[in-house]
Amino acid sequence: NLGTNRLIFGSEPRGLFKSIDYAYVVVGNSIYRIDAQHNEVNISGSVIETNAGPVYFAFLVFNDIVFSCFVDSEKIYVYREDTGVFYVVTDLNAPGNNGFTPGYIAAFGNRITVSNANSSRFFLSQINLGGTSFDPATCFTVAGSAVFSEASGIIRQMGVLSNTLYIFSDYATDVWSNSFSVFSGTGTTFPWKQNSTYNFNFGIANPTSLDINFGYMVFLAKNRDGLIQFMATVGDQPQKISNKAIDTM
Repeated sequence: NLGTNRLIFGSEPRGLFKSIDYAYVVVGNSIYRIDAQHNEVNISGSVIETNAGPVYFAFLVFNDIVFSCFVDSEKIYVYREDTGVFYVVTDLNAPGNNGFTPGYIAAFGNRITVSNANSSRFFLSQINLGGTSFDPATCFTVAGSAVFSEASGIIRQMGVLSNTLYIFSDYATDVWSNSFSVFSGTGTTFPWKQNSTYNFNFGIANPTSLDINFGYMVFLAKNRDGLIQFMATVGDQPQKISNKAIDTM
């Protein structure tokens, strides 16, 4: 009915997210799946240890499988929409189990990538998280080892636009493409390539300001002088979209 709130929770949500067929609401230590008819299902049970703080989300599609992935300040969680099973990632090569807690998450190049919190390092999952053979104990282990690289600064957010990965730090944004590269001096190959000539010379002021939709990426940018302004890009160098009144709010 008009004006009726169909979804009422006991406290303010920590996060609101959307995959293809479902919305997800994180309230306290519970994650609720919401379908188009507003049916509400607690998918996480009691496995989430945190009750407050930010939660970040990405989803990965492999054939008819949708992996909805969440990170809080403790662990990586994966929900298989086709089976309705909710997993805690226990792989020792994944953030949350490698001596660091997870930071941010993105889906790119048929993989999930998760950063270590307060670090420049980010880790890659197996291709398609292992697909039909998904295993939370091995999904971040490739050929027996972790696959990781470093950003140009401490990672403050990650986002994907037009098959390009943007890794935001405080005063710079790294631009990565889905093509192989070779680490200089080691001969080690990496699934992605950093296009440093396209990097932005400013970072992100607030990780929750990032919004990607309708072919645009919008975020609250910050430079080394401490100046902030909202900027938008369609994949080229971002353009300022705010005015002085908004920048100083």
